[in-house]
Amino acid sequence: MTNWLDVALAGIMLTNLLLLLAGRLPSMVRLLAAQGLLLAAVPIVAQWPATDAALFAVAGVNLAVKSVAFPFLLGWTARKVNISRELEPLVHPFVSLLAGVLLLVVALWLGSTLHPPAGSLSSLAVPVAL
Repeated sequence: MTNWLDVALAGIMLTNLLLLLAGRLPSMVRLLAAQGLLLAAVPIVAQWPATDAALFAVAGVNLAVKSVAFPFLLGWTARKVNISRELEPLVHPFVSLLAGVLLLVVALWLGSTLHPPAGSLSSLAVPVAL
């Protein structure tokens, strides 16, 4: 299922870029939750159909922590300390996006030069890890 693995890894990279553009805290928290969902799917689609209970446990814990607990705690903390919903970026969002795209290109280039170990399931694994 390399195709679904590539889709999940590309989705993780896309959510990173969207986080750079998000100007509101609730949007960032939702993107973080979506990224956690994609990250929880990676071990399952990487080993499908040869999955076992331990793999589902890892994915479940990842889903519970990154897609449920972290967004809940971030939202609760923001309400508790009265953080403004609108965030004022230090640099223009276009500059942030440009820097993110450049770093993504560097990661993709490094991923193509750093050959993944034999038996690697996706060529996007190294760039996403970087």
